[in-house]
Amino acid sequence: MRFFVLLLVVVCAIAPGQDRRRTSLGYERALKAEAAGQSAEALQIYTEILADDPQHVNALKRRGRLLTQTSKPQDGLTDLEAAIRLRPTDGEALKWLGDAHFALEQWALAISAYNRALEQQAESSSLYRNRGEAELKLGDSKTALEDFTRAVRMRVDLPDNYLARGHLYSGQNRFRDAIEDYDRALHLDPNLAQAYYDRGFAFGQSGDFEKAIADFDNAIKLQPSNSDAFALRGAAHENLKHLPQALSDYTESLRLHPADARVLLARAAIYSQMGEHKKALADRDEAIRLQPGNAAAYIARGGSYHVLGEHEKGLADRTEAIRLQPGLADAWLARGSAYYLLGQYDKAKADLQQALRIKPDLAEASDILAKAEEKLQAPPPAPAPPPTPVVAAAVPPQKPQPPKFEPPKPEPPKREPPKVETPKLAQKLPAPTADVTDHNKAGRALIEQGRLAEAVTELTKAVEAQPNFAQAWNARGFAYLKQKDFPKAIADFEKALQLKPDYENARRNLEAARKAATR
Repeated sequence: MRFFVLLLVVVCAIAPGQDRRRTSLGYERALKAEAAGQSAEALQIYTEILADDPQHVNALKRRGRLLTQTSKPQDGLTDLEAAIRLRPTDGEALKWLGDAHFALEQWALAISAYNRALEQQAESSSLYRNRGEAELKLGDSKTALEDFTRAVRMRVDLPDNYLARGHLYSGQNRFRDAIEDYDRALHLDPNLAQAYYDRGFAFGQSGDFEKAIADFDNAIKLQPSNSDAFALRGAAHENLKHLPQALSDYTESLRLHPADARVLLARAAIYSQMGEHKKALADRDEAIRLQPGNAAAYIARGGSYHVLGEHEKGLADRTEAIRLQPGLADAWLARGSAYYLLGQYDKAKADLQQALRIKPDLAEASDILAKAEEKLQAPPPAPAPPPTPVVAAAVPPQKPQPPKFEPPKPEPPKREPPKVETPKLAQKLPAPTADVTDHNKAGRALIEQGRLAEAVTELTKAVEAQPNFAQAWNARGFAYLKQKDFPKAIADFEKALQLKPDYENARRNLEAARKAATR
């Protein structure tokens, strides 16, 4: 009997040690599986370890991390919270907890977990990058930029750090800075499709459409199923007036993603420019089916109806746009313009006045309103004299025909260029002084760098010092145009043309600004 008791004691003493060894060997196998990219096998081993020892902290936190990475962040969060309850100062687990919150788009909780990880000295490039992304989602771009820059300094060899900071710069319209970061990312990884796509976008926003197209070409080669890359390349072609190429790209984008109302409206605009008005109408119909609350789509479809002579439908669409978005000045402008073209000047006046109440600097509304008021003030035409009776030969009586009804065909308003006085030879404009030239050059250089507010300041100094300097007015107008401040841009281009009526570049810029202002 004593022998059996002794044997039981020995077995009990050995068993826990064997369990620990088996757990240790299993944990090592799981780590090797992770390193080899065999996530499913690693997850299975960690689960087996936790079945034997539910408080195995390393297995908990590593399984939690893997679950987060394999699109199960909520399960990962559960594991990581359990690990941290057992080991509250585990900086690695706290960092991965932040990653789980980040994957769940719980931005504030992610930032809190990352902060706790940093308190435990768990500093890493990816932590700063992810915290920066979370801060950016919450609107704190200043702190986000600081974190992205920390990430870059810690790991200058990681393209993702430059991409993250480039996105922020791009969102701030600092396109030159963004392009520099995308250049660095592509230097590290020449096959990084996202960097080509993002740099193409930045070039497009800077007005360098040829470079944008080249980058989108590369992005598409690397990711042929990227519908957005086709859409943006189409937009770049459209800006260069390459209408067939733009149409082809928009069509391919829609083949890849048929339910993109934004691209449908873009393709419709190309069809309209090419005179394919029924195709434009079909695309706008589909855009409205996909987005029935899109006021801009109703405005565009109303234009198609008017071009096709279906004026009642056109007016109905623009009325619907006003109902959907009563504070949208462009909707009132669109309906007021339609009323003007149909000769209903009183209704045009009311709509255009409302557009200007919403947006007082809407130049096109002011122009058409002035023309409508001029029409309303014009005296009515004198009645025509009665026709001279003519004795006609007798003809057999005919069945009377109902009168044909045709909608009025008013003449479209002429778009007249601004009235300018040709400067007399005796009043030759003075050449710009050195200081003025310096301000002009500095302003243009700042435009190239995407520093538009500073460019406006420099060019304002130039036109204040020499109000007859047409090139400076044109340059400042271009800076306003890139800032999408269309009324100021239009005013500056008109001033440049007043000073120099044959200034073709200013004329083209003025046309672009007027077109952009009506979109």
